[in-house]
Amino acid sequence: MSNREYKPFYHCRLPHWQPRSVPIFLTWRLAGSLPKYVLEALTAERAALERDPRWKDLNIDWGVIQRKRLFGKWDEDLHQSDVGPRWLTQPEVAECVRQVLHDGAESFYVLHAYTLMPNHIHVLLTPRENSQTDNPFPPGVIIQRIKGISSRQANVVLERTGQSFWAHESYDHWIRNPQEFERVAAYIVNNPVKAGLVADWNVWPWTWVAEELLI
Repeated sequence: MSNREYKPFYHCRLPHWQPRSVPIFLTWRLAGSLPKYVLEALTAERAALERDPRWKDLNIDWGVIQRKRLFGKWDEDLHQSDVGPRWLTQPEVAECVRQVLHDGAESFYVLHAYTLMPNHIHVLLTPRENSQTDNPFPPGVIIQRIKGISSRQANVVLERTGQSFWAHESYDHWIRNPQEFERVAAYIVNNPVKAGLVADWNVWPWTWVAEELLI
């Protein structure tokens, strides 16, 4: 980050809104970063919610609200977790992930913001059009690419072989309007502050925001 005046990140300059190319909020964590009992509790709670007919009713916001609430609990559990690896605190490892994120932005997506936390990552991006299909690259393809390349490179740095770097599951949420884009960008950038890692968002070395979004 550039040396800007220290202040909380509240607002950003919103990009032009194109419905065909919708931004998406992505989060995933390191393998082994949450205790088994925490994962089981979250899985059980989600399963109970999915049995409610309101979960898939697109005409009401109940399902969206519940998904966001579960995500908030998951993210907070990651902040407080005292088990598992914290490999992203190692500059050489974090740099591997950072470089892969920016390399992919040349062909697969427009990168808006990200932050690398000690045991997880938050990313806001918009998939680019695939010239071979005339459709945006699917989130699964984008996530698989980032995870695959970064895990191989990170494991080389860590001198590990045959072991998972990232956990299998990922969280994704399509951004529904410009206001939500702004809220998610602020959430990402302020995540290290929320976790108590720094007092000012632009002090965290592994936070990045596209220059055009900064006010």
